[in-house]
Amino acid sequence: MLGFRCPFVSWIVPEPSWRPILSTRGRNDVTEPVARLAPAPLEVAAFAGCPSEHSEELLAIVGAGGRLEQVSRSWEHVLGWPLAQLQGRLLLDLVHRDDAAATAAAFAQPPAAGTEISGLENRWRHSDGSWRWLRWFARSDGQRWHALASHVTQRRDLERRALYDALTGLPNRGLLEDRLAQALAALGRSPGWLALLFIDLDGLKVVNDTLGHDAGDEMLRETARRLAGALRDSDTLARIGGDEFLVVANRLRSVSEVGGVAQRLIDAFAAPLRLGGEELPFATSIGVAATSEAGTAARELVRRADVAMYRAKGRGGGCWVRFDEQIAGEVDARLQVESELRLALAHDELRVHYQPIVRLSDGTTVGCEALVRWQHPARGLVGPSEFIDLAEENGLIVPIGAWVLDEACRQAAQWRREGIDLTVSVNVSPRQMNQPDFAELVRATLARRGLQAPSLCLEITETAVLRRLERLATLLGRLKRLGVRIAMDDFGSGFSSLSHLRGLPIDVIKIDGSFVRAVASAGPDRAIVAAILSLGEEMGLTVIAERIEDETQHEALRRLRCPLGQGFHFARPGPVGELQLDGFDARGRPGFGDPYVIREFMRQIGIPARMDR
Repeated sequence: MLGFRCPFVSWIVPEPSWRPILSTRGRNDVTEPVARLAPAPLEVAAFAGCPSEHSEELLAIVGAGGRLEQVSRSWEHVLGWPLAQLQGRLLLDLVHRDDAAATAAAFAQPPAAGTEISGLENRWRHSDGSWRWLRWFARSDGQRWHALASHVTQRRDLERRALYDALTGLPNRGLLEDRLAQALAALGRSPGWLALLFIDLDGLKVVNDTLGHDAGDEMLRETARRLAGALRDSDTLARIGGDEFLVVANRLRSVSEVGGVAQRLIDAFAAPLRLGGEELPFATSIGVAATSEAGTAARELVRRADVAMYRAKGRGGGCWVRFDEQIAGEVDARLQVESELRLALAHDELRVHYQPIVRLSDGTTVGCEALVRWQHPARGLVGPSEFIDLAEENGLIVPIGAWVLDEACRQAAQWRREGIDLTVSVNVSPRQMNQPDFAELVRATLARRGLQAPSLCLEITETAVLRRLERLATLLGRLKRLGVRIAMDDFGSGFSSLSHLRGLPIDVIKIDGSFVRAVASAGPDRAIVAAILSLGEEMGLTVIAERIEDETQHEALRRLRCPLGQGFHFARPGPVGELQLDGFDARGRPGFGDPYVIREFMRQIGIPARMDR
């Protein structure tokens, strides 16, 4: 016999069947040596005082019915309960209810001697109400279980942080990729359908900007709850970042079931979201990709669902779209445009057109806005609506924007050398503003082209500012220190507030054209324009009205004392050689050949007229 003795306890071990291991501190796994732990009769004179009291491992004798007959003092350290409250307690009194069935089955009436429990993990309630994970190894002597439990809460927490989203508790991208791979592999073993649903939460940015990020976090948690409630236990729901979620729905019997899954998720958002005493509309946009082929690449399935999701957002959100051949064709065409756009930069196919900015009181041209066009070798002149959004998505907007900035500064410097005093305005995209060196790019471009900073005005959209308010305040401050002017474009179309204007170094606000369209009639749009003009005057800001398309709008803005404007009424964007620099008539002079007179005449005699202005 081999005897092992510590000052408080003796283990009498039948040699050489096993050796005692009382502590494995620092080890990730203790399965092999401890699984063979099979103590013979235990001298328990001072069992609770063994040196394992300083260990994260717990010794126990579990008797009939799963009752703790004796435990080491380390139980006190790990669970916080006094030993007197632990000894004699049933395991199931302290084990988490979700782990109770597995625990009861493992520690049932001890079977034949030598039977082992290996690797069971369960949660135990701490005296403070929290939970601790224990990993069990035990062997029966025919009457009792002689057990050792390792405290593995830290390891479980690390695993969870690596695989689960901290905010919602859902699987993260890494765990979802593993589940998706398993689901695709299962298609090869049993026929059926698998659907991947790409879910984008509509309106999170608005909530963050208006109610704060705590409200946005609650919106995300509620999204997770509603999505999970609409899914089956076999489905996997994951948050992959921001306001995006993915669902893997497997074991579908037919493709028709795919639509049912998507519609249940849409219906889960029928009820409004209640935050801070307010009811907010709550909706998602869902893109669906389905397959019955085990060989489908996971990355391709995600791409299809992503593309379909953007189609759903394009329809206004709150709906689902399934990827099909038509969408596939559009994606192919989009990829073709992207490929050609990359070549356009290298082959000098981009052009800058200029639209005059006019003083409305006397028609003087005081500046111009630089607008990019694409001189396609086969399609001719392509407008920005066909490629700017794509360039913003794939990052090409950064080199395109840098090229437009350089070309506009070059042209403005040339005008200055010719004695023409014009300010040039250049649009800046959100992705450009996210570049850490953007302010330096502007400074270097001005220096290279020899243009004074006040001759350059950078236009940023109101919605882009509000989504990145804190970060952009710093960037705009750097740009202002260079001396350039800053304009807030599309003002009124987002979620404006005086505090935003007051806190940002803005020089110019451009009234969104949607308000200018009805400015000639007495109504809310005219009132909004008047309010913006009053606001600009009070804050010392220059105001420009956009998309002035006819003389009635021009005259109405003059009467409201709007200082500057631009639009088709004066000139369409065009090459620099066609730019009218000597100004425009302050008032229109309609005559027989005037298109507006012709259109009004045709309207009065009942002939529909559709004219491209």
